[in-house]
Amino acid sequence: MHMSDLRRAARAALLLLATSGGPGAWSAPAIPADDPAAGAAQQRDLVKRLEEKLKLDGEAIRRYSYVESTVLEKRAADGTLRSSVTEVNEITYRDGRRLKRRLADDLEQDSDGFAIMRSEESRFGATPAPLQEAKEGPFAMEQLIPCFHFYPMGQERVEGRPALRIAFTPIAGCLQDDSRSGRILGRLAGTLWVDEEAHDLVRVRGYLEEPVSFGFGLLGKVDGFDLELDRQPLEPGAFAITRVAYQARGTSFLFHHFDVRSVRQRSGFAPLPRPPAPPEPQPRALLAPGDDAAPAPAGPR
Repeated sequence: MHMSDLRRAARAALLLLATSGGPGAWSAPAIPADDPAAGAAQQRDLVKRLEEKLKLDGEAIRRYSYVESTVLEKRAADGTLRSSVTEVNEITYRDGRRLKRRLADDLEQDSDGFAIMRSEESRFGATPAPLQEAKEGPFAMEQLIPCFHFYPMGQERVEGRPALRIAFTPIAGCLQDDSRSGRILGRLAGTLWVDEEAHDLVRVRGYLEEPVSFGFGLLGKVDGFDLELDRQPLEPGAFAITRVAYQARGTSFLFHHFDVRSVRQRSGFAPLPRPPAPPEPQPRALLAPGDDAAPAPAGPR
């Protein structure tokens, strides 16, 4: 279905939220299809709920370490593979910082996977690799959700669980991020799925609604961008990203064609040790009647 068709059907589609019955489901009272004010209120409620859940998810993931593997491929215009790089890191959190520890580098010389096995064992070994600062990924859905228009499209099952299927289109100029990734994500449209019982985001499939140029096209132009994002339960009441894949196609410096494909997967989630609780204050010893609370300071000699 084309996005223009979705916009024309948006008011009537909002009624589908009322069909998501069941204990704890994301339901809403039936509203007239020609009531834009009620439709806008439902959209605000949807955004608020998702923002709250994603914020809690962001706090939960910082209580875990996990393995993150990334495969980055570059292909020629005819689709032939030009280069491929694989990296495997342990991700952990300390003092509010996101850190990574290298477990394996380029795997072209490790076709049997033994180096990965040895590195994975070293994750819990006595002499692990040093930790380094690790940037957050650009696909922070808690920042993107407020910049979408939503069009509920019905119900589906995702990983065996009931979910709401919701189309989305970008709100022009909403995402205040002038970086390359920000300008691409600010034009993202597609479909997302929300778990009905957990009220949490479980899947995103997005695409670039229109090409994005940099430097009037002289520095580059992204003609196509496809995104796949999957999230699974991390702990009761929280979900975490387990897979992000994207493909970007376009030109750089006018004539150089690029086709970049990336797959990032997260697994092996392990709870981090809890910091020790601060010592409880000890009660002061009882003093005998007539005793002073503290010895008098010695006077000058």
